Amino acid sequence: MPPELPESLREIAVLCGLDAALKLAAVYGGTEIFIPVRPDGPSAAVLRALLGEHAAAALIRAYPGHRLAIPRCVRLRRDQRDQAIIDAYTHGAPVRALARQHGLTTRQVRTILKRTPDAVSVEMGWQLRLF
Repeated sequence: MPPELPESLREIAVLCGLDAALKLAAVYGGTEIFIPVRPDGPSAAVLRALLGEHAAAALIRAYPGHRLAIPRCVRLRRDQRDQAIIDAYTHGAPVRALARQHGLTTRQVRTILKRTPDAVSVEMGWQLRLF
């Protein structure tokens, strides 16, 4: 688990899994969500569709009737995007295509590609050590 994950999202990741926590951040980041009391209501159906049955049930059991502030995780998502750009480029993707795909300029993509592992922010350090 990334050590830079905000504490509130880390708690959700422990309960529901990292993928579910990151999905919540991607969809609801920067807002509060209401966790339903009952696992079979319409609000719970939205959570089940997004997170899956098991993860939604775990979240509902842990926080029934609560409002949870979901962090945006901007730095973590940016670092994941940058790593995806680096990976795609090393596998032959052209800079121009990467810029269009990620909504960046070619100059921004080249700046990302110039980074060394030491220059990548702390969020990706834990992943880079895996390789």
